[in-house]
Amino acid sequence: MKTFYEQIGGEAGVSALVNAFLKALEKERSAPLRACYREDLSYYACRMTAFLSGWLGGPMRYPGRFGLPMIVEKHRAFPVNRELALLWLECMRDALRETVPDESLRLSLEGAFWQMADHLQQASVTNGSPRA
Repeated sequence: MKTFYEQIGGEAGVSALVNAFLKALEKERSAPLRACYREDLSYYACRMTAFLSGWLGGPMRYPGRFGLPMIVEKHRAFPVNRELALLWLECMRDALRETVPDESLRLSLEGAFWQMADHLQQASVTNGSPRA
């Protein structure tokens, strides 16, 4: 069985997904989420592409470049409340619609990304950050 990484087109597919996500992040509706991204978006493009490569079942690029991908720790700088989790997922859905034509695959990926967003929100609540 092919990994998500293979199904979306490998490195080129992950790069396209990340670029589409960052484009969605620039939409007006995403302003509260965009405010959490303090660095230039190219900084996040590089890190997110490396992380998603391994997370989707492809080459583990993140650890060799950035260290362990401790996703909860990396997001402690801001509270991941429900609003931010839903905005993040909305941007990711836009990116998936733009880059993944196969509806079944797209829905599977949306489910996996929802679990990630929900996990970060729950971890934020557990760590004492405010919940919206």
